[in-house]
Amino acid sequence: MDSMIVKQEVFMAGIELPTPFPLAFGTLQVLPRVFVKLTVHGRQGEFDAIGEASMDFPFSHYDAWDIFVALRNIDLVGAYVSDREKLLLSLEQRGLMEFPSAYAAMNMALDDAFGKFFEVNTVEIYGGSVRRQGRVLESLSFSQSEKLLLKRIADIVASGRLPKIKAGINPLNDASYLLAANRLAQQEGFNFAVDFNAAYSAENFTLFADQLTGFQQCFQNVLFLEQPILYQLGIAGLKQAKAVLQQRGLMIPIMADEVFVSAQDAIECHLQSILLNYKIQKVGGILKALEIEKTLENSIMPSMVGGTFPTAIGRVWDQQALCVLKSSSLPSDGWQPASDWFAGDKHFIHEAFKAKGGFSYALSGHGLGCSVAWDRLEKYVIPDPHFEYTAIRHNLPGNILKVRLNTNTSYSALYTRLSGRTPDWNL
Repeated sequence: MDSMIVKQEVFMAGIELPTPFPLAFGTLQVLPRVFVKLTVHGRQGEFDAIGEASMDFPFSHYDAWDIFVALRNIDLVGAYVSDREKLLLSLEQRGLMEFPSAYAAMNMALDDAFGKFFEVNTVEIYGGSVRRQGRVLESLSFSQSEKLLLKRIADIVASGRLPKIKAGINPLNDASYLLAANRLAQQEGFNFAVDFNAAYSAENFTLFADQLTGFQQCFQNVLFLEQPILYQLGIAGLKQAKAVLQQRGLMIPIMADEVFVSAQDAIECHLQSILLNYKIQKVGGILKALEIEKTLENSIMPSMVGGTFPTAIGRVWDQQALCVLKSSSLPSDGWQPASDWFAGDKHFIHEAFKAKGGFSYALSGHGLGCSVAWDRLEKYVIPDPHFEYTAIRHNLPGNILKVRLNTNTSYSALYTRLSGRTPDWNL
């Protein structure tokens, strides 16, 4: 009976960001987050463990309803958390990796349960830490002016963190902003990154790169350009972007995000010296990330763990991933405390994040190392996720969730294109 899972619950929450966050494809505002809660029979009574899925469509080819349904169709009641590795293998064999964020949520919940039962931290489950702290890379949404951008960059740098500028709407403006940020970085001696969220066609990236030539600037302060090319163009698109930069004498590293989801993708990127963003929700969890990294053991380049606006629950696990991935030495979104965007009653754990002087430190208690503030989380649970997504997939607003796209396409058309499925397939 000890370590048996006696109950499993799956629920969705809708949590509003304090301010809307514009991106190339649209604006993030009310975020759907899916949770799996396991109740386990412990040595001294029952305890709860939790996992979170926090991948935002269209960063992925599936949405929160797909995750919800996939997790709801899995039943671990009667299984034992002491069989954690066997359970994860079984879940993969049963197809849960079709939706990697769902698999990540179950990986997280089983890590939490196993760690609490055996009184070890998640980091110890994976063999111990490579590091216990790291530099925060903080994302900046689009700025309305160069002056405002530089002010926001200066504020981030003053806090000890490093900025990651969002780009991807207009190649001419993006290049102008990058040049301004680079001048400031050279003057003040800090590094920064630029994230395009897979927004550019090959032609637009070439136009962007053309604007960077002819200036007496070097770009060693630019950590990387993250996923500048459309997801549909794949790794070949990133290879082309790298060639465009090199042809112009611009030695700025390219990083893969949306197009990197598997070990084969990682190998292909490494052969092209393209950096990797191990967004834990995207690749399927810590276990999958470590498996991918192991395939690159003889040729590891610096990498990072990116963010997806998780709640505090998911961010704790991101930071534990950063502790165990050998390559993740770059400043990372994953080190940024989730309390920066979900504070007050949206901070779903009782513990505060450990952060000081631009650096963050992973929590070290049993399992995830945190205790869930269930009373806060329950306030944001969506009572009828099916209603919400029936509306959304038919291009209507839900009662709680509303999707704001910039593109000329509808949600249903975008979902069909990215997923290869009809919007009604699992409603």
